[in-house]
Amino acid sequence: MRLASGVRVLFAVPSMLAAQQPPQPPQPPKDSAVLAPVVVTATRLPQPAADVPAAVTVLRGADLRAKGIGTVLEALRDVPGAAVVQTGSFGGQTSLFLRGGQSNYVKVLVDGVPVNQPGGSFDFANLTTDNIDRIEVVRGPASVLYGSDAVTGVVQIFTRPGTGARTGRAEASVRGGTYGTLVWDAAASGGTEAASYSISLSRFESDGTYPFNNRYHNTVFSGLARVALPDRTDAKLTLRYGDDMFHFPTNGAGVPVDHNQFTFGSGPTLGIDIGHYLAPRLEARLLLATNQTSGGFDNRPDSTADGSRFQSLDDLRRSSADLRANWYLPSDVVVTVGTAVEQEHERSFNVCETSFGDCSTAPIDSSRWNTGYYTQLVTHVGGGVVLTTGGRVDDNQRFGTYTTYRVGAVYRLRGTRLRATAGTGFREPTFIENYSTGFSIDR
Repeated sequence: MRLASGVRVLFAVPSMLAAQQPPQPPQPPKDSAVLAPVVVTATRLPQPAADVPAAVTVLRGADLRAKGIGTVLEALRDVPGAAVVQTGSFGGQTSLFLRGGQSNYVKVLVDGVPVNQPGGSFDFANLTTDNIDRIEVVRGPASVLYGSDAVTGVVQIFTRPGTGARTGRAEASVRGGTYGTLVWDAAASGGTEAASYSISLSRFESDGTYPFNNRYHNTVFSGLARVALPDRTDAKLTLRYGDDMFHFPTNGAGVPVDHNQFTFGSGPTLGIDIGHYLAPRLEARLLLATNQTSGGFDNRPDSTADGSRFQSLDDLRRSSADLRANWYLPSDVVVTVGTAVEQEHERSFNVCETSFGDCSTAPIDSSRWNTGYYTQLVTHVGGGVVLTTGGRVDDNQRFGTYTTYRVGAVYRLRGTRLRATAGTGFREPTFIENYSTGFSIDR
Protein backbone atom coordinates (compact mmCIF):
# COMPACT_ATOMS: atom_id res chain seq x y z
CA MET A 1 0.00 0.00 0.00
CA ARG A 2 1.35 3.45 -0.91
CA LEU A 3 0.76 5.99 1.86
CA ALA A 4 0.10 9.57 0.82
CA SER A 5 0.63 11.35 4.12
CA GLY A 6 1.31 10.73 7.77
CA VAL A 7 1.80 12.43 11.11
CA ARG A 8 3.72 11.00 14.07
CA VAL A 9 3.97 12.52 17.54
CA LEU A 10 6.42 11.36 20.22
CA PHE A 11 6.12 12.23 23.91
CA ALA A 12 8.56 11.77 26.79
CA VAL A 13 6.73 11.40 30.08
CA PRO A 14 9.09 11.77 33.08
CA SER A 15 8.07 10.45 36.46
CA MET A 16 7.68 12.85 39.40
CA LEU A 17 10.86 11.52 41.02
CA ALA A 18 12.93 11.87 37.89
CA ALA A 19 11.72 15.41 37.25
CA GLN A 20 14.12 16.84 39.87
CA GLN A 21 17.21 15.14 38.46
CA PRO A 22 19.68 16.90 36.13
CA PRO A 23 19.37 16.25 32.41
CA GLN A 24 20.90 12.99 31.20
CA PRO A 25 22.66 12.41 27.89
CA PRO A 26 20.30 11.28 25.13
CA GLN A 27 19.76 7.52 25.10
CA PRO A 28 18.57 5.41 22.20
CA PRO A 29 14.99 4.14 22.55
CA LYS A 30 14.79 0.79 24.30
CA ASP A 31 12.78 -0.39 21.32
CA SER A 32 15.81 0.05 19.07
CA ALA A 33 18.57 -1.35 21.31
CA VAL A 34 20.76 -4.05 19.82
CA LEU A 35 19.62 -7.39 21.21
CA ALA A 36 21.99 -10.20 22.06
CA PRO A 37 21.71 -13.20 19.72
CA VAL A 38 19.55 -15.19 22.16
CA VAL A 39 16.51 -17.28 21.23
CA VAL A 40 13.88 -18.85 23.49
CA THR A 41 11.36 -20.71 21.33
CA ALA A 42 13.63 -23.53 20.12
CA THR A 43 14.23 -25.06 23.58
CA ARG A 44 12.07 -22.85 25.86
CA LEU A 45 15.34 -21.74 27.41
CA PRO A 46 17.25 -18.51 26.70
CA GLN A 47 20.12 -19.80 24.58
CA PRO A 48 22.62 -18.25 22.20
CA ALA A 49 21.42 -18.80 18.66
CA ALA A 50 24.70 -20.56 17.86
CA ASP A 51 23.89 -23.31 20.42
CA VAL A 52 20.46 -24.18 19.01
CA PRO A 53 20.30 -27.19 16.65
CA ALA A 54 17.11 -26.02 14.95
CA ALA A 55 17.00 -23.44 12.16
CA VAL A 56 15.81 -20.19 13.76
CA THR A 57 15.08 -16.74 12.32
CA VAL A 58 14.59 -13.74 14.62
CA LEU A 59 12.79 -10.64 13.33
CA ARG A 60 13.13 -7.57 15.56
CA GLY A 61 10.03 -5.45 15.97
CA ALA A 62 12.01 -2.21 15.81
CA ASP A 63 13.45 -3.20 12.43
CA LEU A 64 10.02 -4.13 11.08
CA ARG A 65 8.45 -0.84 12.12
CA ALA A 66 11.40 1.10 10.70
CA LYS A 67 10.70 -0.56 7.35
CA GLY A 68 6.99 0.29 7.55
CA ILE A 69 5.96 -3.36 7.96
CA GLY A 70 2.66 -3.36 9.83
CA THR A 71 1.61 -7.01 9.66
CA VAL A 72 3.27 -10.27 10.63
CA LEU A 73 2.43 -11.77 7.23
CA GLU A 74 4.63 -9.14 5.54
CA ALA A 75 7.45 -9.86 7.97
CA LEU A 76 7.33 -13.62 7.40
CA ARG A 77 7.87 -13.24 3.65
CA ASP A 78 11.60 -12.75 4.34
CA VAL A 79 11.98 -15.96 6.38
CA PRO A 80 13.91 -18.75 4.60
CA GLY A 81 11.76 -21.79 3.90
CA ALA A 82 8.51 -19.88 4.45
CA ALA A 83 5.78 -19.24 1.88
CA VAL A 84 3.01 -16.76 2.72
CA VAL A 85 -0.18 -16.95 0.65
CA GLN A 86 -2.84 -14.24 0.90
CA THR A 87 -6.18 -14.33 -0.89
CA GLY A 88 -7.78 -11.14 -2.13
CA SER A 89 -7.33 -7.69 -0.63
CA PHE A 90 -6.47 -6.42 2.86
CA GLY A 91 -7.91 -8.87 5.40
CA GLY A 92 -8.13 -11.82 3.01
CA GLN A 93 -7.40 -15.31 4.34
CA THR A 94 -3.62 -15.66 4.80
CA SER A 95 -1.73 -18.90 5.39
CA LEU A 96 1.88 -19.76 6.19
CA PHE A 97 3.61 -22.82 4.76
CA LEU A 98 6.94 -23.84 6.33
CA ARG A 99 9.33 -26.20 4.56
CA GLY A 100 6.65 -27.38 2.16
CA GLY A 101 4.29 -28.58 4.90
CA GLN A 102 0.60 -27.82 5.17
CA SER A 103 -0.50 -24.49 6.62
CA ASN A 104 -1.98 -26.26 9.66
CA TYR A 105 1.42 -27.76 10.48
CA VAL A 106 2.73 -24.53 12.09
CA LYS A 107 2.21 -23.74 15.77
CA VAL A 108 1.55 -20.03 16.40
CA LEU A 109 2.16 -18.55 19.85
CA VAL A 110 1.69 -15.06 21.28
CA ASP A 111 3.85 -14.79 24.41
CA GLY A 112 3.59 -18.55 24.81
CA VAL A 113 -0.19 -18.68 24.32
CA PRO A 114 -1.35 -21.00 21.49
CA VAL A 115 -3.63 -19.14 19.06
CA ASN A 116 -4.22 -21.82 16.40
CA GLN A 117 -7.73 -23.09 15.90
CA PRO A 118 -8.34 -26.71 16.96
CA GLY A 119 -6.82 -28.69 14.12
CA GLY A 120 -3.91 -26.31 13.53
CA SER A 121 -5.19 -23.66 11.11
CA PHE A 122 -4.41 -19.98 11.69
CA ASP A 123 -5.24 -16.86 9.68
CA PHE A 124 -2.35 -14.37 9.68
CA ALA A 125 -4.40 -11.64 7.98
CA ASN A 126 -5.16 -9.74 11.20
CA LEU A 127 -1.94 -10.25 13.19
CA THR A 128 -0.13 -6.90 13.33
CA THR A 129 3.34 -5.88 14.47
CA ASP A 130 1.97 -3.41 17.02
CA ASN A 131 3.87 -3.55 20.32
CA ILE A 132 5.94 -6.52 19.13
CA ASP A 133 9.44 -6.91 20.55
CA ARG A 134 10.47 -9.72 18.21
CA ILE A 135 9.25 -12.70 16.20
CA GLU A 136 11.02 -16.04 16.46
CA VAL A 137 10.49 -18.60 13.70
CA VAL A 138 11.70 -22.15 14.40
CA ARG A 139 11.78 -24.50 11.42
CA GLY A 140 11.47 -28.22 12.03
CA PRO A 141 9.34 -30.46 14.27
CA ALA A 142 8.79 -29.07 17.79
CA SER A 143 5.89 -31.12 19.17
CA VAL A 144 8.21 -32.31 21.98
CA LEU A 145 7.84 -28.93 23.69
CA TYR A 146 4.63 -27.56 22.20
CA GLY A 147 2.43 -30.57 21.49
CA SER A 148 0.00 -30.62 18.61
CA ASP A 149 0.41 -28.60 15.38
CA ALA A 150 4.19 -28.01 15.69
CA VAL A 151 4.99 -30.32 12.78
CA THR A 152 7.04 -28.12 10.44
CA GLY A 153 7.76 -25.27 12.83
CA VAL A 154 6.74 -22.70 15.41
CA VAL A 155 6.12 -18.96 15.10
CA GLN A 156 6.18 -17.04 18.37
CA ILE A 157 5.42 -13.34 18.84
CA PHE A 158 6.89 -11.58 21.89
CA THR A 159 5.36 -8.36 23.26
CA ARG A 160 7.65 -5.43 24.10
CA PRO A 161 8.67 -5.59 27.79
CA GLY A 162 8.75 -1.82 28.28
CA THR A 163 11.91 -1.66 30.39
CA GLY A 164 14.23 1.30 30.05
CA ALA A 165 15.15 4.55 31.74
CA ARG A 166 13.12 6.07 34.56
CA THR A 167 11.03 7.95 32.03
CA GLY A 168 7.95 6.83 30.23
CA ARG A 169 7.61 6.87 26.49
CA ALA A 170 4.52 7.53 24.41
CA GLU A 171 3.92 7.94 20.71
CA ALA A 172 1.05 8.24 18.28
CA SER A 173 0.69 8.40 14.52
CA VAL A 174 -1.95 8.83 11.82
CA ARG A 175 -1.46 7.77 8.21
CA GLY A 176 -3.59 7.70 5.12
CA GLY A 177 -3.22 6.41 1.60
CA THR A 178 -4.75 4.85 -1.48
CA TYR A 179 -7.89 2.67 -1.48
CA GLY A 180 -9.41 4.88 1.21
CA THR A 181 -6.87 3.60 3.73
CA LEU A 182 -6.64 5.14 7.19
CA VAL A 183 -4.26 3.89 9.89
CA TRP A 184 -3.79 5.24 13.38
CA ASP A 185 -1.93 3.91 16.38
CA ALA A 186 -0.86 4.95 19.87
CA ALA A 187 1.57 3.32 22.29
CA ALA A 188 3.09 3.90 25.71
CA SER A 189 5.71 2.08 27.76
CA GLY A 190 7.91 2.57 30.78
CA GLY A 191 9.27 1.13 33.99
CA THR A 192 12.44 -0.17 35.57
CA GLU A 193 14.17 -3.52 35.83
CA ALA A 194 11.86 -4.35 38.76
CA ALA A 195 8.56 -3.47 37.07
CA SER A 196 7.53 -2.35 33.61
CA TYR A 197 4.61 -2.06 31.22
CA SER A 198 3.78 -1.50 27.57
CA ILE A 199 0.44 -0.86 25.87
CA SER A 200 -0.68 -0.06 22.35
CA LEU A 201 -3.89 0.49 20.43
CA SER A 202 -4.21 0.61 16.64
CA ARG A 203 -6.78 0.54 13.86
CA PHE A 204 -6.45 -0.17 10.16
CA GLU A 205 -9.34 0.44 7.76
CA SER A 206 -9.59 0.41 4.00
CA ASP A 207 -12.14 0.32 1.18
CA GLY A 208 -10.13 -2.48 -0.44
CA THR A 209 -8.96 -3.02 -4.00
CA TYR A 210 -12.29 -4.06 -5.52
CA PRO A 211 -14.80 -1.40 -6.60
CA PHE A 212 -17.54 -2.68 -4.25
CA ASN A 213 -18.02 -4.71 -1.05
CA ASN A 214 -14.35 -4.86 -0.08
CA ARG A 215 -14.21 -2.85 3.14
CA TYR A 216 -11.91 -4.03 5.91
CA HIS A 217 -11.14 -2.90 9.42
CA ASN A 218 -8.93 -4.30 12.16
CA THR A 219 -8.62 -2.91 15.69
CA VAL A 220 -5.91 -4.33 17.95
CA PHE A 221 -5.04 -3.75 21.61
CA SER A 222 -1.84 -5.12 23.10
CA GLY A 223 -0.54 -4.84 26.65
CA LEU A 224 2.10 -6.26 28.97
CA ALA A 225 2.86 -5.83 32.68
CA ARG A 226 5.93 -7.36 34.33
CA VAL A 227 7.36 -7.51 37.86
CA ALA A 228 10.59 -9.00 39.23
CA LEU A 229 10.79 -9.56 43.00
CA PRO A 230 13.96 -9.74 45.12
CA ASP A 231 13.29 -13.38 46.05
CA ARG A 232 14.04 -14.47 42.45
CA THR A 233 10.40 -14.49 41.45
CA ASP A 234 9.12 -12.91 38.26
CA ALA A 235 5.64 -12.60 36.78
CA LYS A 236 4.32 -11.35 33.46
CA LEU A 237 0.79 -10.62 32.28
CA THR A 238 0.09 -10.22 28.56
CA LEU A 239 -3.16 -9.38 26.80
CA ARG A 240 -3.95 -8.99 23.13
CA TYR A 241 -7.43 -8.29 21.76
CA GLY A 242 -8.49 -8.04 18.14
CA ASP A 243 -11.71 -7.05 16.36
CA ASP A 244 -11.89 -7.36 12.58
CA MET A 245 -14.37 -7.44 9.69
CA PHE A 246 -13.63 -8.27 6.06
CA HIS A 247 -16.05 -7.77 3.14
CA PHE A 248 -15.27 -9.56 -0.12
CA PRO A 249 -17.24 -9.65 -3.39
CA THR A 250 -15.64 -12.69 -5.06
CA ASN A 251 -17.21 -16.07 -5.62
CA GLY A 252 -15.41 -19.42 -5.70
CA ALA A 253 -13.97 -18.60 -9.13
CA GLY A 254 -12.58 -15.24 -7.98
CA VAL A 255 -15.18 -13.19 -9.87
CA PRO A 256 -16.54 -10.12 -8.01
CA VAL A 257 -20.31 -10.67 -7.99
CA ASP A 258 -21.48 -10.54 -4.36
CA HIS A 259 -22.52 -7.24 -2.80
CA ASN A 260 -22.89 -8.13 0.87
CA GLN A 261 -20.92 -11.17 2.06
CA PHE A 262 -18.38 -10.71 4.84
CA THR A 263 -16.50 -12.42 7.65
CA PHE A 264 -15.92 -11.14 11.17
CA GLY A 265 -14.06 -12.10 14.32
CA SER A 266 -13.00 -10.86 17.73
CA GLY A 267 -11.52 -12.15 20.94
CA PRO A 268 -8.77 -11.96 23.56
CA THR A 269 -5.47 -13.75 24.03
CA LEU A 270 -4.40 -13.78 27.68
CA GLY A 271 -1.27 -15.20 29.29
CA ILE A 272 0.14 -15.26 32.84
CA ASP A 273 3.74 -16.45 33.13
CA ILE A 274 5.19 -16.92 36.65
CA GLY A 275 8.71 -18.08 37.49
CA HIS A 276 10.47 -18.79 40.79
CA TYR A 277 13.83 -20.27 41.75
CA LEU A 278 13.20 -23.00 44.31
CA ALA A 279 16.98 -23.35 44.70
CA PRO A 280 19.97 -21.58 43.15
CA ARG A 281 19.96 -24.05 40.23
CA LEU A 282 16.29 -25.11 40.13
CA GLU A 283 13.68 -22.93 38.40
CA ALA A 284 9.94 -23.59 38.26
CA ARG A 285 7.70 -21.88 35.70
CA LEU A 286 3.93 -21.85 35.31
CA LEU A 287 2.14 -20.54 32.22
CA LEU A 288 -1.63 -20.04 32.32
CA ALA A 289 -3.09 -19.25 28.91
CA THR A 290 -6.39 -18.77 27.16
CA ASN A 291 -7.34 -17.76 23.64
CA GLN A 292 -10.93 -17.13 22.59
CA THR A 293 -12.34 -16.26 19.18
CA SER A 294 -15.91 -15.40 18.28
CA GLY A 295 -16.56 -15.00 14.57
CA GLY A 296 -18.46 -16.11 11.58
CA PHE A 297 -19.51 -15.68 7.97
CA ASP A 298 -22.54 -13.82 6.63
CA ASN A 299 -23.84 -14.09 3.06
CA ARG A 300 -27.48 -13.09 2.82
CA PRO A 301 -29.45 -12.87 -0.43
CA ASP A 302 -28.33 -10.01 -2.66
CA SER A 303 -31.87 -9.45 -3.91
CA THR A 304 -35.35 -10.95 -3.75
CA ALA A 305 -34.45 -13.05 -6.78
CA ASP A 306 -31.49 -14.59 -4.96
CA GLY A 307 -32.55 -17.86 -3.35
CA SER A 308 -29.30 -18.66 -1.53
CA ARG A 309 -28.29 -17.75 1.99
CA PHE A 310 -25.53 -18.86 4.33
CA GLN A 311 -24.71 -17.63 7.83
CA SER A 312 -22.47 -19.21 10.45
CA LEU A 313 -21.28 -18.43 13.97
CA ASP A 314 -18.29 -20.02 15.69
CA ASP A 315 -17.03 -19.68 19.25
CA LEU A 316 -13.62 -21.26 19.90
CA ARG A 317 -11.72 -21.37 23.17
CA ARG A 318 -8.35 -22.91 24.11
CA SER A 319 -7.33 -22.79 27.78
CA SER A 320 -4.16 -24.38 29.12
CA ALA A 321 -1.77 -24.65 32.05
CA ASP A 322 1.89 -25.56 31.56
CA LEU A 323 4.13 -26.32 34.55
CA ARG A 324 7.82 -27.10 34.04
CA ALA A 325 11.06 -27.21 36.00
CA ASN A 326 14.50 -26.29 34.66
CA TRP A 327 17.41 -27.82 36.55
CA TYR A 328 20.73 -26.12 35.74
CA LEU A 329 23.40 -28.70 36.50
CA PRO A 330 27.16 -28.10 36.52
CA SER A 331 29.11 -28.37 33.26
CA ASP A 332 26.41 -26.52 31.28
CA VAL A 333 23.73 -29.21 31.48
CA VAL A 334 20.04 -28.23 31.68
CA VAL A 335 17.29 -30.75 32.40
CA THR A 336 13.68 -29.71 31.73
CA VAL A 337 10.69 -31.70 32.94
CA GLY A 338 7.13 -30.49 32.43
CA THR A 339 3.46 -31.25 32.07
CA ALA A 340 0.72 -29.40 30.19
CA VAL A 341 -3.07 -29.62 30.42
CA GLU A 342 -5.32 -28.09 27.77
CA GLN A 343 -9.05 -27.85 27.17
CA GLU A 344 -10.49 -26.96 23.76
CA HIS A 345 -14.12 -26.05 23.27
CA GLU A 346 -16.01 -25.26 20.09
CA ARG A 347 -19.59 -24.15 19.64
CA SER A 348 -20.86 -23.46 16.14
CA PHE A 349 -24.02 -23.48 14.08
CA ASN A 350 -25.08 -22.35 10.63
CA VAL A 351 -28.08 -21.51 8.48
CA CYS A 352 -27.91 -22.62 4.85
CA GLU A 353 -30.62 -22.21 2.22
CA THR A 354 -30.55 -22.77 -1.54
CA SER A 355 -33.11 -23.06 -4.29
CA PHE A 356 -33.04 -26.81 -3.61
CA GLY A 357 -33.96 -26.42 0.07
CA ASP A 358 -32.28 -26.42 3.47
CA CYS A 359 -28.56 -27.31 3.49
CA SER A 360 -27.75 -26.52 7.13
CA THR A 361 -25.49 -28.92 9.02
CA ALA A 362 -25.81 -30.09 12.61
CA PRO A 363 -24.46 -27.68 15.23
CA ILE A 364 -21.34 -28.48 17.27
CA ASP A 365 -21.06 -27.93 21.01
CA SER A 366 -18.17 -30.07 22.19
CA SER A 367 -14.97 -29.96 24.21
CA ARG A 368 -11.93 -32.18 24.66
CA TRP A 369 -9.02 -32.44 27.09
CA ASN A 370 -5.36 -33.12 26.41
CA THR A 371 -2.58 -33.88 28.89
CA GLY A 372 1.07 -33.87 27.89
CA TYR A 373 4.27 -34.94 29.68
CA TYR A 374 7.63 -33.88 28.30
CA THR A 375 11.33 -33.80 29.11
CA GLN A 376 14.39 -32.24 27.49
CA LEU A 377 18.14 -32.43 28.04
CA VAL A 378 20.54 -29.74 26.77
CA THR A 379 24.19 -30.72 27.15
CA HIS A 380 27.41 -28.85 26.33
CA VAL A 381 29.74 -31.80 25.89
CA GLY A 382 32.80 -29.68 25.13
CA GLY A 383 34.80 -29.04 22.01
CA GLY A 384 32.08 -26.74 20.66
CA VAL A 385 29.44 -29.49 20.65
CA VAL A 386 25.92 -28.97 22.07
CA LEU A 387 23.42 -31.85 22.20
CA THR A 388 19.65 -31.47 22.62
CA THR A 389 17.35 -34.44 23.19
CA GLY A 390 13.73 -34.67 24.26
CA GLY A 391 10.58 -36.75 24.35
CA ARG A 392 6.88 -36.21 24.95
CA VAL A 393 3.69 -38.20 25.45
CA ASP A 394 0.28 -36.62 24.76
CA ASP A 395 -2.93 -38.23 25.96
CA ASN A 396 -6.15 -36.86 24.45
CA GLN A 397 -9.59 -38.02 25.52
CA ARG A 398 -10.82 -38.05 21.91
CA PHE A 399 -7.95 -39.21 19.68
CA GLY A 400 -5.83 -41.19 22.13
CA THR A 401 -2.11 -41.19 22.91
CA TYR A 402 0.74 -39.96 20.73
CA THR A 403 4.50 -39.98 21.40
CA THR A 404 7.04 -37.59 19.86
CA TYR A 405 10.80 -37.13 20.14
CA ARG A 406 13.55 -34.80 18.95
CA VAL A 407 17.35 -35.09 18.90
CA GLY A 408 19.77 -32.46 17.65
CA ALA A 409 23.41 -31.47 17.72
CA VAL A 410 25.45 -28.35 17.01
CA TYR A 411 29.18 -28.30 16.28
CA ARG A 412 31.06 -25.00 16.23
CA LEU A 413 34.58 -24.70 14.88
CA ARG A 414 36.37 -21.46 13.96
CA GLY A 415 33.31 -19.52 12.90
CA THR A 416 31.69 -22.51 11.19
CA ARG A 417 28.55 -24.09 12.60
CA LEU A 418 27.24 -27.53 11.67
CA ARG A 419 23.84 -28.61 12.96
CA ALA A 420 21.60 -31.64 12.56
CA THR A 421 18.12 -32.36 13.89
CA ALA A 422 15.71 -35.27 13.67
CA GLY A 423 12.28 -35.46 15.25
CA THR A 424 8.59 -36.20 14.95
CA GLY A 425 5.45 -34.12 15.24
CA PHE A 426 1.71 -34.47 14.98
CA ARG A 427 -1.40 -32.47 14.20
CA GLU A 428 -4.58 -32.97 16.15
CA PRO A 429 -7.85 -33.35 14.20
CA THR A 430 -10.36 -30.55 13.91
CA PHE A 431 -13.63 -30.93 15.78
CA ILE A 432 -15.37 -31.88 12.53
CA GLU A 433 -12.75 -34.55 11.88
CA ASN A 434 -12.94 -35.71 15.49
CA TYR A 435 -16.70 -36.10 15.61
CA SER A 436 -17.21 -37.50 12.11
CA THR A 437 -16.31 -40.86 10.61
CA GLY A 438 -13.67 -41.38 7.94
CA PHE A 439 -11.00 -39.16 9.48
CA SER A 440 -7.74 -40.06 11.21
CA ILE A 441 -4.94 -38.13 12.87
CA ASP A 442 -2.04 -37.00 10.65
CA ARG A 443 1.21 -38.72 11.55
